[in-house]
Amino acid sequence: MMREFLQQYENARDLDSKQYDCHFDQGVDRADFLLFENQIVCEIKEIQNIKVQYQVEKLARRGNISDQNFKRDFYNSINKALSKANRQIEQSRSTLNHPNALGLVILGNLIQDELSVLSLIDASNRKMLSGLDCVDGVFCVDFVNTFSNSEGKPERPAQLLLRNT
Repeated sequence: MMREFLQQYENARDLDSKQYDCHFDQGVDRADFLLFENQIVCEIKEIQNIKVQYQVEKLARRGNISDQNFKRDFYNSINKALSKANRQIEQSRSTLNHPNALGLVILGNLIQDELSVLSLIDASNRKMLSGLDCVDGVFCVDFVNTFSNSEGKPERPAQLLLRNT
């Protein structure tokens, strides 16, 4: 969804297009987009494969596990995606010689009912506090689940987490 939007957006340049192949050597990770005249290097990660029920059951079998350890283990897939995005942003900045460009990760949930944007926000916040030195912001959005607002109308919450600098 977000990828399709950015592919048509006039202020986004798709780094996966053939014109950028000559800039990236084989084995060099590249981000997805350059935004706003090279001011932002953007990577999109969509969470769609976490087996939530299996993960919860696996962690519950361990017995008495702390909240911190539960979240660390449960968020493992999200943490890996964020770490990979950090590396892609870092290598894209370096390869394209945009060292001052901001790093943005768009983290979208595509798992219906079992995972919410609140988990993405929590996982992203925890990961930003412990690393992701090339990521200045993580935009967390849920493309499949809704919450009801005070009037009972469905809303798709989203939140931008920014590095505290």
